[in-house]
Amino acid sequence: MDLDDDQPRIDFDPDRVQAALEDPSRLAALHRLQLLEHGSDDRFDAITRLAGRILGTPICLMTLVDGGRQYITSKIGIDLSETPLSHSFCKYVVGSGAPLIVDDTAIHDELADHPAVLDWGAGAYIGVPLILSSGDVIGSLCGIDRTARGWTADDLETLTTLAASIVTEAELLSCGRALEAAEQQSSQRRLVVERLMDELRDLRETEQRHVVRAMQDHSLRDLTTAMELLRAADWSADAPARERLATVTAHLELATDSLIGLIDDLVPPHVDGADVGAQLQADARTVTDRFGLELTTAIDLTDCELDAPARMLLVRAVVELVQNACIYSLGRRVWLRASVLDGFVHVRVADEGAGWVGATDANSTLSFLARELYALDGTLEPARSGDEFAVTLRLPVRRTPAQVSFPG
Repeated sequence: MDLDDDQPRIDFDPDRVQAALEDPSRLAALHRLQLLEHGSDDRFDAITRLAGRILGTPICLMTLVDGGRQYITSKIGIDLSETPLSHSFCKYVVGSGAPLIVDDTAIHDELADHPAVLDWGAGAYIGVPLILSSGDVIGSLCGIDRTARGWTADDLETLTTLAASIVTEAELLSCGRALEAAEQQSSQRRLVVERLMDELRDLRETEQRHVVRAMQDHSLRDLTTAMELLRAADWSADAPARERLATVTAHLELATDSLIGLIDDLVPPHVDGADVGAQLQADARTVTDRFGLELTTAIDLTDCELDAPARMLLVRAVVELVQNACIYSLGRRVWLRASVLDGFVHVRVADEGAGWVGATDANSTLSFLARELYALDGTLEPARSGDEFAVTLRLPVRRTPAQVSFPG
């Protein structure tokens, strides 16, 4: 049965065919599907096998055609994965956007001397275009026989129906891949946002620690010193002097309460002892790593709870003690031990050194720490034993804020 008369005219002009193949819109549509990158798929193979069985042809192909080659995405009967356009019948299907039906290639005016006939012995060919929903033609579904044969209207209808199924599967597959890529990209963006949020939180916490340390290093230290001076003042003076001292004392107490309240706003007002222990170990490790020394720890603060001022002072004191141990140590190791005993946090920092130069001076870090710990009912004691220098601090787990009492 001659079907050629019932079909659109196939254009065999090489220049016009090549121009159609190189159309930018068509090539963009082909590459958007990503079929060339991913190769064959079980769904395409199943349709190609079905087409071969129905047509009864030894060769059945699903081809994709770009501007330079023909890619055989799914096949039965041959082992090729691609061919040059010189050996392609499908390029005419793509170039014209219409079926190509050849009962006998040997007597066909345009194809009798075609390389596919001369080199591969193609005797008969039927191919239909793969037309996307956009209208772009990306390839062909075809059947090839090695001998001449008469194709029927049923053959053409079957092949056209199966070609539409291939297009549907291809577009669904492409949408699925695009959705998967979008989800992956969204997941990556979400991870980036979460990482940036974590970094922002870390920066905020770091800045808060810097502010609190600055307040404790200067403002709270100055207030503590002033309170100590008031304790030592001559309260046996005349009434006007005593009244002025009482006024100053009230202002200092108010300033101290305000500063501690600000610290409570910047850091958690109560911290579990285990968290303090982890923070002590992490901060101490950062210091010893910076100096290239080894740190040995034994920390167990799981049975204590500290308020904000005590926690911040404890962490800062340990960092300063470890840092000075690194500076003055003659060896390669620093020891940090922390535990809870009889209602007090006991911390001991030791090194293999001769001790700090000027450790007991009135203006030394150790002296300032001792005064701050005293203000919180704590103690700080340096000691040397053999080849080891150690500093031990004690801080009450739960304390009642000390009230400054003055003679009546």
